[in-house]
Amino acid sequence: MKSEDIEWKLLVKHLSQEASLEEEARFTELLNNDSGFAVLYEEVSELWNDLQNNAPDFDKARVRMLTEEKINTAKQTLIRRNILKYAAIFIGILMVFGIIAWDANNTKTVIAKNGNIKAYELADGSIVNLRKGAEIEVSASRFFDFNRKIKLLKGEAFFEIKKDHGKGFEVLTPNFTINVLGTKFDVVSGGKLTEVVLAEGKVVLDNFKNKSLDGVSMKPGEEVSYCTGCDNVVKTKVNPAIYTLWMGNKLEFKKFTVDELAVVFNKYFHKQLLINDKIIGEKHIGGSAPNDDINLIIKALSDILHRNIIQRNDSIIIE
Repeated sequence: MKSEDIEWKLLVKHLSQEASLEEEARFTELLNNDSGFAVLYEEVSELWNDLQNNAPDFDKARVRMLTEEKINTAKQTLIRRNILKYAAIFIGILMVFGIIAWDANNTKTVIAKNGNIKAYELADGSIVNLRKGAEIEVSASRFFDFNRKIKLLKGEAFFEIKKDHGKGFEVLTPNFTINVLGTKFDVVSGGKLTEVVLAEGKVVLDNFKNKSLDGVSMKPGEEVSYCTGCDNVVKTKVNPAIYTLWMGNKLEFKKFTVDELAVVFNKYFHKQLLINDKIIGEKHIGGSAPNDDINLIIKALSDILHRNIIQRNDSIIIE
């Protein structure tokens, strides 16, 4: 085996703490007696420590910058005959670091296609239910553990986050970040408007462009809406069950009020339910219907309320 190969392996094993006692002795001998090896070790260990401390967010541009700086330093400092040998070893290490840095930032996009709901299990056991057209970005690293951070690129998704000994979990939306522990919540991201509905647990919203909005805490049964054009946060009380109806094959109404059914019409059918009677609005109803048949729902509602219901353009009117 070539001497440079031996020195390369000694250096890597020492940095990864996998060297035997004999190998450590040889490493120490080289470090004390070979100034070229000593300079190489100093430069490479700096990069190694940087990678260990910042692996999930390793900056590829920084790798390139450090590569140029260290090679230039090597050219000026290593004046022994074996300069080319150590430069080759150093460049080899940088190539390995480059691969690891690329892997640390490697991601994949998961998309719900073909009109189906996609249940995607993350590496920590958490589940993300994607509505048709929704897209998320998750880590695809082969070297590093899942960092419990994903991006909701667009669309609607319901998250069932598994607790992991106090480790946090982040969902990055285009407008802010959702910080969670173990919890269940629905997120809709549609360009300028982002909505979060909390079903269980607790979340905190951060990283708004307007930093004065950071720290919005949510409790179960609350919805937070944020619009970039308005640049403000609106928090309201809601029935979380409304926001998970899309996950089933049918719309299951479990003691919904007629007022809450109006939210269902608006969210899922883009229709406005007009209610002129407050008593009717507070009346509870139950049942189920196909999630794509608004006429069947209107007929059932008419029978339950004993009222005539008509459709006019985008309005549904209870007479």
